[in-house]
Amino acid sequence: MFLKFVVRDIALLICCALLWQYALPQAAILNSWLSIPLQVGVALLTTLVGFLVHEWGHLLGALAYRARVYAPHRWYELFLFHFDGRNNDARQFIAMSIGGFIASALVVVVLLTLLPLGTLAGIMALVFGGLGVLATFVLEFPTTWRVMRGAPLPSGFVYEPFDASGVAGG
Repeated sequence: MFLKFVVRDIALLICCALLWQYALPQAAILNSWLSIPLQVGVALLTTLVGFLVHEWGHLLGALAYRARVYAPHRWYELFLFHFDGRNNDARQFIAMSIGGFIASALVVVVLLTLLPLGTLAGIMALVFGGLGVLATFVLEFPTTWRVMRGAPLPSGFVYEPFDASGVAGG
């Protein structure tokens, strides 16, 4: 069900690692005009990989508590899955939410540990990653907190199952 996303995300991770390992140092040595756009691109790709790790954290949290989730039909969907808000309970929702928060924290630790912070790409990746974590906290934490305090599960696009045609809301 999620194999196409595993393949996609591993390919992106490998591409990102190869760019950090080989392309950025080579561009810096050559001091080419491609260095700045390459560094910006690698920072943006690193941010995308961080977002995908966050999504995988949500999915693993949901699966750990046997939540009903649905994979999108298209490999290029931004959200890795839909959480069935009609058939899952608060405990499953909270586990799903916490999985994303833990994954985001791990991404920040990895960025701080591995990135060359003396480079434009390293600084930008850390800033974009930090903004992503801040956005996660602002957008996701209040909903999780409300559910933890007894509110009903949220509704909306990512909380709807797919119908047979692959459209959410079915």
